[in-house]
Amino acid sequence: MPGSVSGSDRSSTPCPSDGASILFSPPNKAQKRNHESSEDKTSSAVPRARNAISWLTQTMSNELSRKTVMPIGEKRAMDEKLRELSAALQVFITEHAILKGRLDEARLVPGQLVEQFAVTLAERDVRTEERIETLRANLTSSVPTTRDDEAVNYAKAAKGNGRSRSTTKRRTETDRSKSRVLKRTKILTEQRAKSPVAAFVLLPSEDYPALQAKEEVWRLVTKATKAPKIQSITARNGKMILKPQNKETSDILKAIAKKEGIIKADTAKWPRISIEPVDASLSPGEISTQLIEQNPEVFLDAQTTDVVPVFKRGARDRPTTKW
Repeated sequence: MPGSVSGSDRSSTPCPSDGASILFSPPNKAQKRNHESSEDKTSSAVPRARNAISWLTQTMSNELSRKTVMPIGEKRAMDEKLRELSAALQVFITEHAILKGRLDEARLVPGQLVEQFAVTLAERDVRTEERIETLRANLTSSVPTTRDDEAVNYAKAAKGNGRSRSTTKRRTETDRSKSRVLKRTKILTEQRAKSPVAAFVLLPSEDYPALQAKEEVWRLVTKATKAPKIQSITARNGKMILKPQNKETSDILKAIAKKEGIIKADTAKWPRISIEPVDASLSPGEISTQLIEQNPEVFLDAQTTDVVPVFKRGARDRPTTKW
């Protein structure tokens, strides 16, 4: 078919690779020869078609003004002009098909190269992001190391047996940094080992308004223990929160919440976590199901509705994303 791409033309057009530029091979001698011969045919067919159309127009106008039959010579000349005009039209049709094929090829090849380049660029971005995340994780988990600096021992020249002096080792900046890291790690470990103390919310009602409910809770707590430790906080929405400061007061408040109904335990909310990389084609329901199936140690079933993806944070045009 005119204008189609041959096997040699396809192989001469390189595909973009990682880090390589896009190059197009120049036309060979055969392609140049065909192009020049095609231009010669087109340039010679144009005047022939113009002359044939002019001659036919003049002849037909002359014959319309006559009353005699057309001579045989003029008929033969008209047939010859018609054949020339038909040949010129065939050349025009062929050249039109060739040019249309080349135009389609010129439109198709850059589009394919752009698609391949976009895929390669997206893969490179994903690899770069993974390397950045790996380096960030390594920098976060790294602990400053220490180097034992030997103190300089200056010898003192003296007569006889002098008093021996012990060398003193001064703390360097590295030692102080290590001490701060160890102290911070120790405090975090101790705080994480402690069980969290639950807070309680005051439940005012018609029988017990907010102030009377607070006084009633305080009366019940002081009745059970002589030295209760409670902190009360009033939120912006008017909700009063009671925070016990020791285990004894916390147990008393739990008993009051079960028996009296004036307060209730304020349970902790589910934590929010970030997961990556996640297949961009997965729906929030599928992500929740896979999280529950892959973490059996949390003892959750498929009907749990609290484990849901909240919002997507990653890029929308990549195969993987972040939730």
